[in-house]
Amino acid sequence: MERDGGELDPNDEEVAARVKKLNVDFYQLDPVAYFLFRLRNLLLSAGRGLELERMLIEGVEVGVFAMSVPEGSKVDSLDEEQRDEQHAFVTLETEVLLHHVSETLLRLYLTHEGRPPCPWISLSRERSPRRFKNKVSGLVDRLQTPGGEEGLARVLLGTTDRTVFGDSAPSGEEWAELIDNTRLWLSWFAGYMLDGDVYNAAKHGLGVYPKRTGVRVEVDGRELAGASGPCLEFLQSVRLDGGQGREWQRTTKWVHWDRLFGAIHIGCQLIDRLWTVARYRYGESERLDLTFRVFATPSALLRPEGMDLAKISHSLGFDVDALP
Repeated sequence: MERDGGELDPNDEEVAARVKKLNVDFYQLDPVAYFLFRLRNLLLSAGRGLELERMLIEGVEVGVFAMSVPEGSKVDSLDEEQRDEQHAFVTLETEVLLHHVSETLLRLYLTHEGRPPCPWISLSRERSPRRFKNKVSGLVDRLQTPGGEEGLARVLLGTTDRTVFGDSAPSGEEWAELIDNTRLWLSWFAGYMLDGDVYNAAKHGLGVYPKRTGVRVEVDGRELAGASGPCLEFLQSVRLDGGQGREWQRTTKWVHWDRLFGAIHIGCQLIDRLWTVARYRYGESERLDLTFRVFATPSALLRPEGMDLAKISHSLGFDVDALP
């Protein structure tokens, strides 16, 4: 199985030694642990809000900093205001965390797909958001080609030849299913990241309005689509028909916590799989230990029963240049 980490000048031993040291240090890190810790805290906020409130009533201290909730009596349940605040936080943080995981996965994938001598330097070099998004768009198309499939297998499975895993190698049918499933999810994360208006609104001053709402679309008395539950409302500019200018729209996007928690966890597992391969290829791992798992497809996981709408938009009636 290939362990080469790209091409270096064989005559420059000093540079090669420095790059090797950078690679060894880089792959001692564990990016997945950070995301899983955030997901754990998000799960606690979503499912154990009352217990967290009680802990704050008792008071929490970290060094010289302390925080407590000004509440003297024991809390048996969250009131409406507390539940609304909890739901708003979970809805917003779910969106932000999923986007963060998606972007990290894609940045790592694009870097390792190119097989640079030092991925740490390659990651640090890419600072243009527009150029990065263009690369992601290109990846979506490339994943549908034989070359893109080979790159996917090399980066996320460690090889294009399943037989190198010996007796534990998946069958040809299992290998094909694994590649197809991985491609579906990588493409989904790419699409999610490219459709990042709500994330941009959130990270630039929290220009979103988290709430719970429901919508039904009917034609001649027959319901065609609907959605309900936690959602985010935000403003976005979209190109007008014909490409002449842009207008403001107000968009509602539903955020289904449980299903997006699943997507976040799958994204973390893909990062972990990529990191395991890269640590073997660039670092000091003596063997490649991978757990092959086929996940539920994006369409199966992320479409709740009876929910046909992911988001809905309506025009504000003026273009982006109408207001300062």
